[in-house]
Amino acid sequence: MDLLSRIASWLGENEATISAVVGIAVLAGIVLAGLRSLVRRRAETFQEEAATPATEPSSAAQTPAPDLDPLTVPGFEGRAAIAVLPFDNLSGDPEQEYFADGFADELITLLSASREFPVIARNSSFTYKGKPVDVKQVSRELGVRYVVEGSVRKAGERVRISAQLIDATTGAHIWAETYDRELQGICELQ
Repeated sequence: MDLLSRIASWLGENEATISAVVGIAVLAGIVLAGLRSLVRRRAETFQEEAATPATEPSSAAQTPAPDLDPLTVPGFEGRAAIAVLPFDNLSGDPEQEYFADGFADELITLLSASREFPVIARNSSFTYKGKPVDVKQVSRELGVRYVVEGSVRKAGERVRISAQLIDATTGAHIWAETYDRELQGICELQ
């Protein structure tokens, strides 16, 4: 029983951290699923365009080759890159800044581990921390097609995480979601 008591005590002491990590994992999975779907749709569109013969010989010369796209990274089969910008801390408590930074950092790590698409390094994307961001400028400066941005609001034992996936070349939102959860109850969060 002593071991079970220690485990229960540890879980109780670290419940907020465990819940936050699980929330990050869930958000990363949802963002990853959305990106996979988008990449598949773009690949299908490209294949359809490649299968259709050009009506004018000059139109093929004007279409850039997919491997020359500046928003793709070598080694990822021409897949577009993504940057996760620092999440804004909207809690009003400067001490919660670590929570927002940790959330974005964990999301970068989880997305990078998938190897489905290139993810820009934290040190590059965090240069935008605390600055007004124009996603089109981020696209040009970091060489990314997609940007994930969001905010974290933590008040007491509740957390609200908002995230948006944006096509940085156009500024259009592709996907957005808000998660509003109690930090307690890891099973419910999972």
